[in-house]
Amino acid sequence: MLGMPVEGMQSNYLKQLYPNGLTLISDGKTALLPLGMNDSQPALAQMTDDGEMAIMLARALTEQGKFDADAVLDAYKFWWNSPAFGYGPTAQNALERGYLDPDSQSNGGLMRISPLGIFGVNHDPSQVADWARQDSRLTHIHPVCQDSVAVFTVSIARAIRTGCDGTALHRWIIDWAAESGIADSVIDALRHAEYSEPFYPTNIVGVSNIPLRLWVLVALHNAFWQLLHADSLEAGVVDTVMLGGDTDTTAAICGALMGAVYGRQAIPAQWSDAVLNCRPHAEQPHVFMPRPDVFWPIDALELAERLVSA
Repeated sequence: MLGMPVEGMQSNYLKQLYPNGLTLISDGKTALLPLGMNDSQPALAQMTDDGEMAIMLARALTEQGKFDADAVLDAYKFWWNSPAFGYGPTAQNALERGYLDPDSQSNGGLMRISPLGIFGVNHDPSQVADWARQDSRLTHIHPVCQDSVAVFTVSIARAIRTGCDGTALHRWIIDWAAESGIADSVIDALRHAEYSEPFYPTNIVGVSNIPLRLWVLVALHNAFWQLLHADSLEAGVVDTVMLGGDTDTTAAICGALMGAVYGRQAIPAQWSDAVLNCRPHAEQPHVFMPRPDVFWPIDALELAERLVSA
């Protein structure tokens, strides 16, 4: 939600607008940014496709008590027909047309997967990885997407289960990935997070069908970079937003990983309050996009507890 109002903006412009970083989620009363309207129009920050798909995954997992790919796909299709907004072309092709793009390496599978990591706390990493790949294949079938989703989901489950710090998690997941046959490019993204700052590449061999700001390895690399180098969860998520680009998605991915390591007590109270009180209905002032209440995140904490115990 923090990155929603500034999605698509470039880092240099964001730094002019927010020299100290964008740190507050819009409450609809103060005009943080225009959201495509005008410079004085306030708007309530709300879940975009990232959060809403994650909520639907969480609901499917808790209702079924297991990972059921058919039930999850039904949940995603229900979201799509709501009608969805803010979605990417790969998800659109899959959910609207049933077309699975074999070339897309976009981040849409990674952005929604954190509930499966929570659900996977009490399961073997190989099983969690298999479920993660099944989920990815519902919309994003490229092997790099599947492997990125697998290592990310396994990382979340590992962090919650063991309480390890970011450095220990990073070392462990690289070893696990190497032993598990994860694609070299995914392992490289994990390794480079130790010493290479986040960036938006301008030329990637073999990746030309998506805007590079949507590349799944950009988001994966950034999440682990922030985990290893940011002073806090808040600092990591804010820095991610200030990099610009696909800000709602990269911030959601970074926040999910850092939240698994730091715990919910590390989340700024203003952010938690904004999420747990987000009710974007048509009668509420300054709502950008009214949404059915099944997509509201007001029961997110209860869902998380149910995922752990499922």
